[in-house]
Amino acid sequence: MKSKLILLVLPVAIVLGIVFLVPVARAADTGFLTFSSNAAVTTDAGDNDGLETTPGNATSSDNAYAGSTNSGTVASASCSLPNTSSDQHDFFNFGFSVPSASAIAGIEVTTEALYSSDAGTNTLCVFLSWDNGTTWTAGKNTPDIGTVEAVNNLGGATDIWGRTWAASELGNGNFRVRVMTLVSNIARDLSLDYLAVKVYYELPHFEQSGYRWFRNTDSPDLASFVSNPSTSTDTIYGMDLDKADEIIYLAGNTVTATGSDAWKIERRGAKTGFLNYSVTVDPSTANDNPRDLEFVSTENRIYIVGFDNVPGNREWRIEKRKARTGELVYAVTNNPSSGTDEARAIAVDAGAGFMYVVGTDSAGGDEGWRIEKRNTSDGSLVYATSSNFSASSDSAETIAIDKDGGHMYVGGSESASSTDSMWRIEKRNLSDGLLIFSTTTNPSSGLDNLNTIAIGSSSMFIAGRDRALDNGQWRIERRSTSTGALMYATTSNPSGGMDEVIDIEVHDNKDVMYVVGEESNAWRIEKRKLGDGAFVTAFGTNGAVTSNPSGSADVPKAAVLDKNDDNLYIAGRDAILGDGEWRVERYNANNGNTNWGNSLGATNASSTFPARRTAVRLRTLIHIATSTLATSSQSFKLQHATSSGVCDTGFSGETYTDVATSTGDIRFGFELNPGVSGGAAALPNFRDPTHSGHNVVEQTYVDSGTFTSTTSIPVGEDGLWDFALENFSAPAGTTYCFRVVKSDGSLLDTYSQIPEITTSASLSSGASQVFEYNQTATSASAITVTASAGSGGAITTANDIRVKVDSALAKMEWDTMKTTPTFGGTASGKVASTVTYPDAKTLLIDVSSDFASGDTLTVSGLAFSQFTGVNAAAAVLKLYVDGASDADDDDNDDKKIAVRGKLSQKDHGKGQLESNSFDADSATLTAVRLYRFRVDPVAENITVGTTTVNVSSYSGFTASNFTNLKLFLDLDGSGSVDGGDTQIGGGGVITLGAATGTIVFAEDWTATTTRDVILRGDVANVDEGDYIAFSLPDLNIAAVGDVSLESIPVRGLVVVKNHGRPLKRFGGGGGAEGGSPGGGSEGGGGSGGGETSDPGGGEETGGGSGGGGGAAPTLFCAIFPKSTFCKPFEIEQPEFLKKLFML
Repeated sequence: MKSKLILLVLPVAIVLGIVFLVPVARAADTGFLTFSSNAAVTTDAGDNDGLETTPGNATSSDNAYAGSTNSGTVASASCSLPNTSSDQHDFFNFGFSVPSASAIAGIEVTTEALYSSDAGTNTLCVFLSWDNGTTWTAGKNTPDIGTVEAVNNLGGATDIWGRTWAASELGNGNFRVRVMTLVSNIARDLSLDYLAVKVYYELPHFEQSGYRWFRNTDSPDLASFVSNPSTSTDTIYGMDLDKADEIIYLAGNTVTATGSDAWKIERRGAKTGFLNYSVTVDPSTANDNPRDLEFVSTENRIYIVGFDNVPGNREWRIEKRKARTGELVYAVTNNPSSGTDEARAIAVDAGAGFMYVVGTDSAGGDEGWRIEKRNTSDGSLVYATSSNFSASSDSAETIAIDKDGGHMYVGGSESASSTDSMWRIEKRNLSDGLLIFSTTTNPSSGLDNLNTIAIGSSSMFIAGRDRALDNGQWRIERRSTSTGALMYATTSNPSGGMDEVIDIEVHDNKDVMYVVGEESNAWRIEKRKLGDGAFVTAFGTNGAVTSNPSGSADVPKAAVLDKNDDNLYIAGRDAILGDGEWRVERYNANNGNTNWGNSLGATNASSTFPARRTAVRLRTLIHIATSTLATSSQSFKLQHATSSGVCDTGFSGETYTDVATSTGDIRFGFELNPGVSGGAAALPNFRDPTHSGHNVVEQTYVDSGTFTSTTSIPVGEDGLWDFALENFSAPAGTTYCFRVVKSDGSLLDTYSQIPEITTSASLSSGASQVFEYNQTATSASAITVTASAGSGGAITTANDIRVKVDSALAKMEWDTMKTTPTFGGTASGKVASTVTYPDAKTLLIDVSSDFASGDTLTVSGLAFSQFTGVNAAAAVLKLYVDGASDADDDDNDDKKIAVRGKLSQKDHGKGQLESNSFDADSATLTAVRLYRFRVDPVAENITVGTTTVNVSSYSGFTASNFTNLKLFLDLDGSGSVDGGDTQIGGGGVITLGAATGTIVFAEDWTATTTRDVILRGDVANVDEGDYIAFSLPDLNIAAVGDVSLESIPVRGLVVVKNHGRPLKRFGGGGGAEGGSPGGGSEGGGGSGGGETSDPGGGEETGGGSGGGGGAAPTLFCAIFPKSTFCKPFEIEQPEFLKKLFML
C-alpha cells in the first residue's frame, strides 16, 4: 500500500502559508482468508477424530458443512488447553501476505456454525498458534450456539490475543487455528459452515531523515580500529610507530584453538588502521606472550620481547623481524632458571648495535630482576646482570636509555614483604651494566606497582600505582637523572575502582607529558605539565580524556606520541564483544579529540570524496513513524545516481542504480576494511548525524548487498546504518546522490535528506612504471591533474598543486634537478613555467590562475631518483590541492609504481670448475660436478622459478647419457657438494638438439642472500672424443621479487665450462713448422714431419728437422691448451710449460 499523508490546514496556517505534513498510521488488513489444510487432533481430544465429516467444507459459507458427531467424550465448558474431553480440529495454511515490516495490530476469527440441539450451553472455543501447534494462545469462547446457524467473530482489529506477533509467524507452516467443541451433552452434533481469519496490520512509515560523511577507518565506530583475533581475551602489549611512513606496529597475544596464548604481530597504516600483515607465532603448546615491541627506523626492523614455554617453563624470547614483511630475522631464547623467566621491556641503541632487555628470572628461587645487553646483529649476549632484593617477587618492568650519556634507567618493584611491594629505580652504565645508583619509594603498605619510565628535561618521569588508597590510585614522580632525588610526586584517584598508570610519553619541546592508564576498567589519558605535574586543562575535559567503549573491562597497555603530527596513539583491549579484543585509538595531542574518522562535513551537508581507491563512510538515518520496525522485518538496499545538478528529494533528472561491490565508478569499499565484517554492529560516534532530537538506534556496518534492521526501532526513533563506499574510478568533479530503497526496489515513504558527495581533483599518470633498486635517475611518466570544486577539489592560486611520493609505499624521490617540465592541457597557461621541490618527495606546481572545475594540466619531462628500497606496485603518487598544511591526499594516482630488487649471476665463489670431469678412465661417471655459478639477490628475497643451464656445444652424447641432474646450494661455499648442502629446483630435464641443448630445473626456490650453486649429475657411456660445454647466458633464470612481486631480469657473466674425454690414439708429431697432429693414427704433415709411431707419445726418436715421434693429443694439448682442437678436453698446461712459454 502506498504511503498516505493527512494534510492539516489550520486557519492560522492559512494566514501564514504554513503546511504541516503528518504521517498517519497506514492500517491495512488481509481480508478474511480461509484455510487450505486441516487436521484432526487425534490424542487427548475427546473421541480423537476432530470434525470427522468433510472438514474441508468449512472453506466457504454455502451451507455445506464440516461436521462432528457426538462432540467429545465428556461434556465440558473449559475453554483452555489441555482438554481431553472435547473434540478438537486444526486449520492452517491461510496464505496470509503481510509485509515483513508490519506491526500486527489485531487478528479476527469468524465462524458460522450450529449444533443439533438448543438444550444447555453449547459453544466453540478457538485458539491460535504461531509455531505450528507447539504453543497456543489462551482460548476465546463464542456465545451459546443453537440450532440456527450463528455468525460469531472472535478477536478484532486491535486484539492481538495476548501476545505480540511478528509477520513471519503468520506464514504457512507457523500459524494455526484450533477449534474445540464445548457442549453440555456429548450427544450434540456440530455443523461448521465457515471458518476464516483476518489479520490487521500497520506499516511503518520510512523517512530517509539525515546523513553525515566521514573519513574511513578500519573499525565499526570510526574512532579506533579493533581486531578480535580469537573468541577469548586478546590484548595488545607493545606498540611503536614508524613516523616517517605512518605505520603502526603492534605485538600482543591471541588465543589458539587449543586455548593457549600465542604471539601475534601486526603492521597497520597509522592513518586508517588498514592491516598490512599479521604474523602469529606459537612456539609451544602452553601460553606464549610478547610484552614489548620497538621499531628501529635505521634498520627497518622490529624487535619483540616476551616469553615462551618451550622448555616447559617460561623462558625469555627475543625476536627480530623485517618491518615491511614481518619475516623473522632471528629468534633467541634464554632460560636462566626452571621457574618463571620473562622479558618485559626493550630499548634499542641501533647506532651502537646493542639492545637492552629487562624482565625477571627465578634463578634465586623467586622472581628477581634481570637485565641483558645483546648484539642487535645476531641477538648474542654481551652481558647479563641479575638482582634479587627480597625473598618475595621482585620484577623489572620498564627501561629507558640515554644513548648520549651512556646510561640506562630501569624501573620495577621490590618486595618489602609478600603483601608490600615498593617502587625501585636503578641507573646503570650501558657499557658494562654497573650500578650507579638505586632508589626506592614505598608510598603504602600494600602492593605498589611501577609500570613506566621516560626520560626528559634532565629528569626521569616514573608512573604507576600506589595503594595509599585501598582501591589503588595513580602516582607520578619526577626525579633527577643525576642523583635519583625526588623533585615532585603527584597522585590522583579518578574513580572509586582500581586506578593505575600504564604508560607515559614525554614531549620536552612543549614541556608536557601524556599519562595513560586505567580508570576503573576505562581508558584514561591525562596531559600534564612537566614542571609541576599540573593538568593542561585545554586537553579534553580539564586535562583528561576517558574512553570506555564496552562499558566493561577496557584496559590500555601502551602509548606512542607522534611529535611531528601531534598524534597520540593508545593501544590495549576492549570488551565490546564480551571477550577481549585488540583496540587502538588515536587522539589529537593538543586538545584530546579523537581524530580518526573525522567527519568530512556537517550533518546533512555535501562533502568531497578523498582520493580514489580509498573509502569513505556514509552514516545514514531512517526515521520510523506509525509503528515499530521489528528486528529483521524489512530489507533495504543503497542506490546512487550521478547528479543532474542537485540531489533533490524528487529524484528529478537522476537515474538511480544499486551500489555494487565489483562494478561501477562508486562501489562498496568492502575490501578496504579487513578488520570489520559486513553486518557488524555499527557503534556510536559522537559526530553521528541527528534528526530533530530523536533517539538514534545503531544498526549495522554495510559493505555489500542488502541490509535490514538488526535491532527493533520504536516509533519516533531513527535507525542508523554505516556504509563503506569507495570512489573506484569516478571522474573528477562528479557529484553523486544516494538513497535507501526497500530491497524490492520500491521507494521509502519520504525522503527529507539526500546524501550528496563530489569527487575530488584527480591524478593520473600516463602509464604504470617499474624501477630497479639503486637505479639512476629515470624519466617519470607524464601526469595529468584534473580540477574539481570545493575542499579537496578546487585548484587555486592560494593553495597550488602538490604531488607527493608516499614514503610509506615507496623509497624513491623526485629528481629535483628537473625544474622546467612541459605543460599541456586546458590549464597549461594557469601555472608557472618552472616547478620547485619543498623536499625531495614533494613536487610543487605554482598556480598563477584559479582552475575551473574540469580543467586539466598535463606535466611531462620529470624524473624519479634515489630508489633506496623495494615495493610492490602501488599508487605511490598522491595529489594535494588544499595547501601546504594539507594532511590528507585528495587523490591517488590511478597508475602504479613498483621498485624491484636485483638478482645477478656470476662465477661461483671458488670460480668455475678447474678440472675436466670427463678426463677419467671410466666411461661412467656418478655424481660428477658439471657446472657451478653464484646468484646474488639485492634489496629483497627473490623466488627463483625456472632455471635453465644451456648446453652451448657437444659431441658424441644423447640426452639419455645424462641422469640425476640436480642443482645444489653450496651453503658452505666449498665448491663441492657435501653433507650440509641443499638440493633446489627439482630434477633437471635435459634436451639436446643438433648442436646445442638445455637443462631445465622447474621448481621454485628462494634466494635470500648470496648463494653458490652447483650442477651435478650422472653421465654414462662417455667415449673418447666426446665433449660437452655448459653455459648460463643472461635471462636464463626466471625470478620474482618476494616484496615487489615483479619479474626480475637476471644477468651477469658466468664462465663457460667444457668437459671432454681425450682420445688415446696418437697421431704423428708435427715438425717444427708443422700443424697439430691429426688426432688419429695417421702422421702429421708439415716440414720435417716424422713417421707415425705406435704407440707414440714421444717415446720414438723424432724424424726430420725438429720432428718428434708420434705425438699423442694429450701432449699436444698440454702445449697448446687453447687450440680449437684441444679446448673441449680442458687439459691443464703443466707449470713448467707455462714458465717455458713465458720465457
